[in-house]
Amino acid sequence: MIAVVDTIALLNTLGFYVPLFVYTFTLAIELLSVFLVYRQRATTYPAVRTSLLGVYIISIAVLFLDFARLLLQPPSQAFMRFYAETGVTLVLLVVVLLTLSALAIYLRPKQGASFGDLFRDILGRKREAAIFFSFLAYMLLSAGIIDFFQPPKVVMVRDLFGNHVPSVAYDPVTIGLLAGVLAFFMVYPTPLFFLAARKIPNETVKRNLTILPICYVGVGVDLLILEGYLAEVGVTANALVFVIWGALFSVTAIVFSNASTVSSFFDVSSRDSSVQIGVSKRAFSERLSKNQDLLKLGNSILLEVDPAIKYEDVVRDFAGELSGNNFVVFVFTSKGSPIFASLSSLKDIRFYLLSANVSYVKATTEPYHMLIPQTDFAVLLDAVQRTSELSSNAKIALIFDNLSDMITNSDFEGAYKFLKRQNEVVSDPNVMKLFLMIKGAQDIKQTNLIKSLFPVHMANDSRGLTRDK
Repeated sequence: MIAVVDTIALLNTLGFYVPLFVYTFTLAIELLSVFLVYRQRATTYPAVRTSLLGVYIISIAVLFLDFARLLLQPPSQAFMRFYAETGVTLVLLVVVLLTLSALAIYLRPKQGASFGDLFRDILGRKREAAIFFSFLAYMLLSAGIIDFFQPPKVVMVRDLFGNHVPSVAYDPVTIGLLAGVLAFFMVYPTPLFFLAARKIPNETVKRNLTILPICYVGVGVDLLILEGYLAEVGVTANALVFVIWGALFSVTAIVFSNASTVSSFFDVSSRDSSVQIGVSKRAFSERLSKNQDLLKLGNSILLEVDPAIKYEDVVRDFAGELSGNNFVVFVFTSKGSPIFASLSSLKDIRFYLLSANVSYVKATTEPYHMLIPQTDFAVLLDAVQRTSELSSNAKIALIFDNLSDMITNSDFEGAYKFLKRQNEVVSDPNVMKLFLMIKGAQDIKQTNLIKSLFPVHMANDSRGLTRDK
């Protein structure tokens, strides 16, 4: 009990400075949210990214309004009226942007879609158009009624830190109109997120899309109760409002960043098919004797490489030629490997980065990088199968670097079963696979067993690139 009394006394002593600290902390959170969403340049949902950036920028503007209210002591009646009316308008604009985000995810506009494309999608669906524009009209009507017929009253209230500060009190009509906005958001845009999630096969994206609307509804309830109701009883909790607002929006930023990263990684339906810079369309084929055609070699290749030879150039040519022929290339490798260093400069290459620090496929901050456990063959097999299923939308190439490390880090039996099983689950002619093995790293028996699983054997050593089978 004494501790509680001491805490209250300390807050009263700090008084004016505590809200400033809270607002500064919240501003830092919101700026971080802007950064997390802004860097998602490869997102599958560009209209959502733009909408969320708008939401975070508006929330920062509202925060600065409250900063001004706190610093201008006492603020003028004209400023308080501007503060109240602008605050309501900005909050309604946030709801419009979040509704557009829900529609963008639900309608699944094409990669690179602009807001113009999104509105064409909305207008092309009578139900969505009728609901969205009816809601827009309701919000415009609500804003007009609040600004011109039910202006908020300026009142002096006590904040959570013992300060007497000017605030605004909204009448029951205004609170009812704003409650109607929140009710609409819960009835229409929120279910769109859940319906959109049901269409997405990737569990990570599906889970993240269901978290977004929960956070958005939390923001609405936070504003309506703490900002709307408490002012009626002579208390203002603006600092708490903004802490909760900032925390929830930071969660949505992290969730969206993760979801859009994973979506981008697996989105192969729309891409730039231009030839890679510095890579010929037949770079790998020209290395073969008699200038054989890579696309006619077979779709499951074992390549034995001499570590003393710069074999990463051969693999780069393999990836570049396939990418130039409209394949989407996925590479299983470690971040410090020569293969990663060589291929990371090529455009649109997607990397499964083998790691001992994860137990499942995990998104990173890079749109085309995913972490995957290096010795969990069940997870590796699932990733191979899921990635190969993308061949319904594009031709897929898989590059594994390298089998020798995989065997050394785990066991031969597990690696052998993995290779055998992946042959059984991936037989699509639109999927081409290249497996690398270090020459001499395994004994003759193990090497022959691995070779028995592949219809095409190749080697890269001092003689150059040769085909053994």
